[in-house]
Amino acid sequence: MTSPGSATAVYDVPVSYSGPSWEHDTVDEAMLSVSSAGGVPAFDDKNMSHEGEGKCIVMVGLPGRGKTFLAHKICRYLNWIGLDARCFLVSQYLRDFFSDPVIGEKKFLAPYYSPDNKSSLSERLQALEMALKDVKDFLLNVDCCDHATGGSPTTPCGSRIGRIAIIDGQATQTAIRQQIHSSVSSVIGSSNIIYLEVSADSDTVRQLFTLKHTMAENTEFHEYAGMSVEKALEDFESRVKVFEKTFEPLASRHQIHMNTSNNVIQIKGVSGFLQSRMLSWIVNLSPLRRLKFPIFFARHGQSEYNVEQRIGGNPGLTAIGKEDASLICNYVRSSGLKKEDLIIWTSTLRRTVETVEPLRLEGYTVVKWKALNEIHAGICEELTYAEVEKKHPYISEWRRQSKYTFRYPGGESYQDLVQRLEPVLMEMESSKRPVLVVAHQAVLRTLFAYFDDKAAEFSAHLTIPQATVWRYHPTSVGLSKLDKIQLRTSTPPHIAEVQERDATFKDLPATS
Repeated sequence: MTSPGSATAVYDVPVSYSGPSWEHDTVDEAMLSVSSAGGVPAFDDKNMSHEGEGKCIVMVGLPGRGKTFLAHKICRYLNWIGLDARCFLVSQYLRDFFSDPVIGEKKFLAPYYSPDNKSSLSERLQALEMALKDVKDFLLNVDCCDHATGGSPTTPCGSRIGRIAIIDGQATQTAIRQQIHSSVSSVIGSSNIIYLEVSADSDTVRQLFTLKHTMAENTEFHEYAGMSVEKALEDFESRVKVFEKTFEPLASRHQIHMNTSNNVIQIKGVSGFLQSRMLSWIVNLSPLRRLKFPIFFARHGQSEYNVEQRIGGNPGLTAIGKEDASLICNYVRSSGLKKEDLIIWTSTLRRTVETVEPLRLEGYTVVKWKALNEIHAGICEELTYAEVEKKHPYISEWRRQSKYTFRYPGGESYQDLVQRLEPVLMEMESSKRPVLVVAHQAVLRTLFAYFDDKAAEFSAHLTIPQATVWRYHPTSVGLSKLDKIQLRTSTPPHIAEVQERDATFKDLPATS
């Protein structure tokens, strides 16, 4: 909705906390799970319960449709909401174990996939067997998946309940899918295997391939390194024609079909919590759109409460904070991000709004998201760190035990933030233009857990400096790449003094 008398839109997304009014913001800190009613610590394993065995998602489709991109995005999302998911790329096993010692991955050009190439077929089946062994070990809680991607590195081994394996590659024929099904169902049962077929029209495939090929950090088509786009595309289309001759569409009872050209999704025999969450996520994903439009992040400029070492609240910017804002605005201008292209998202709190005010006055579109407000610190709101230690000495100890799940009495935890930020994240992934998100430390920590492939628990300890911009753009296969651009070449003494004082409060939240 649009506020009366305001040129900026305000997205009033429901929040998950049960504490005070959102007139004030919270701290850049994390929490363990403290009951807001009685202040009693409740140390939860995950932010949701899981029933039944693990699950397996099998990606199906011809090359170049966006299967690997979607697999990594699904994996990242599932980890972000508290599940334990990993991707198993058959092509990665093939490259790791069967590359030629002389020509390397040039071996995997179109002739390699010819049906007459018996050694190729043998190697590809071996790579599939290696992947399936690791999939079963993962689902059975045996951590030997060195070639899997997307798992949280700090996630401890637990039970097999709730684990999700995503297999990508080689599943273009019914016989191969039956082999995968037979192998995996011996561990988790047939009903826990979901097939996701991905298709696209030829124009989208060409656009996607060309965009991937020109990306400096291309991680999918190493065999095309040094080749012109035209020559690489010619070879790739020859490879696709080989697979088209033997490709067999899905005829499974439990399947999802997604067309990445128009985002049309067809569902058959699919139900349940995981499937519903996955569907709501992938409908917002477009490999072509996401590779085209970057997302930028910045923390608000220094606030009055930063200087006072006070938690939360709704303070304005200091003189230094206005310098921070000027640096961020100058970065936007110098980066060629035009006002008709870029959309800027902030929280509804003064310090983020004031940070981008110069750009709003220049005609840039600014959208305020209530869901981007800082974590609420409950009974600690607007207290100084010293006051928290004096009035609530138990809070530091509870937070120390598990910063990610600690919830301030009457406030929020990082786990609460994940639920609150999910609608915002969906909008980011589906955006048809570049986005600049100017938010708070705890909010950015939570978002970076998704965009920078960090374990959620680890992200609660990240330091998010001011006067810094992060540029997110995925690699060609959907893996995250987050570039950090520091806008200050050196730190002035008056800023360094504040930072030094911040560092003395190690057991309490960093300032928001």
